[in-house]
Amino acid sequence: MADFNKKLLWWKVVVAVVVLAVPLIWILATRKAEDTFSPGPLSIPHARLACADCHVSPFTDPNHNRAMEAACANCHPGMVHQKNEIASLTPGCLSCHKEHRSVPRINTTKDAQCVVCHANLRTTDGQMAFEPHITTWTLDHPDFKILKHGKDQTKIKFNHAIHVKGVFDANRKTVIPNCKDCHTTDDGKYMKAVSFDKHCKSCHDGNTGFDGVKVPHGKQPDFVLTFLRMHYEGKKEPKKEEDGRGFLFSKPPAEEQWVEERVSRAKNALFVSSAGCKYCHEMEGDKKIVPPAMPERWYHHSKFNHFIHRFSDCAECHAQANTSEKTSDLILPGINNCKKCHGQSEEKTWPFKASGDCHLCHKYHTSKGR
Repeated sequence: MADFNKKLLWWKVVVAVVVLAVPLIWILATRKAEDTFSPGPLSIPHARLACADCHVSPFTDPNHNRAMEAACANCHPGMVHQKNEIASLTPGCLSCHKEHRSVPRINTTKDAQCVVCHANLRTTDGQMAFEPHITTWTLDHPDFKILKHGKDQTKIKFNHAIHVKGVFDANRKTVIPNCKDCHTTDDGKYMKAVSFDKHCKSCHDGNTGFDGVKVPHGKQPDFVLTFLRMHYEGKKEPKKEEDGRGFLFSKPPAEEQWVEERVSRAKNALFVSSAGCKYCHEMEGDKKIVPPAMPERWYHHSKFNHFIHRFSDCAECHAQANTSEKTSDLILPGINNCKKCHGQSEEKTWPFKASGDCHLCHKYHTSKGR
């Protein structure tokens, strides 16, 4: 009986070895050597990399992780977060970007990795450009900075409320503009700055001319008056006068006076009267039109995609447009508006919300370190 048990045990060992060995042999025979020891597929951007591109000294260097992060910089140089970050507290590449996890992208990080620093933010010089204590989007993320301390600095006189109710076009017909008539996106993400030629000219073309002459828009008074002077000088044929050496072309004093009178009247109509350039523009006397300086981006430390929000009505985020009468009004959504749809990703209660994770709105790496 004892011999039988020994034989049975021996056969169990043989079967176990065969069961384990056959799959291993099959794997070694059918897979590449590097795939055999890989814990999982690479992300899509790194799919073409070879092991040695990242694992530069996997079995010989005790600081292999540092060597791997140095290898990251071969393809991703200058990945600065903030200029005044404390190096010893700044996480390395591998702290946030985990490979071989069978995920298509590795640039989405969890909030926990962000709050390691941002729950109690410290810098080399003590200067803070951001709120120093943020732990979650829903709990203690402050309202957007520009809404707390700023106003629209654009040097254009504009009344949204009037345009929303209806305006006269060039033919004196009432037109009720749609938001998208003036506000258009570039690549679907951000709104382009409003352009006179594309968005204003169809109704306000009458403010950019004098005496039936359309003057160049976007130019300073000196340029416009020179343009008009040349126009009026061409109205009459210059007369020939002989000075003993030949014929010179010149205008008689009466014609020169007429030209200057027309230019003077144009100057008053365009740059002094409130119905001219001042109707929309701020001016320094009658010599300079203050550049509009219209921002193309408002929230410089975040990213946004209008295309993703295309099913939302504009007024859901920009409700102030219906009542705003001053350019200085910031017609921008605040954080409470965003929280109506965006919550913490770990929230599992109804109603379910879109993600409010840090990476959704913020970029960690900025080559300028701002």
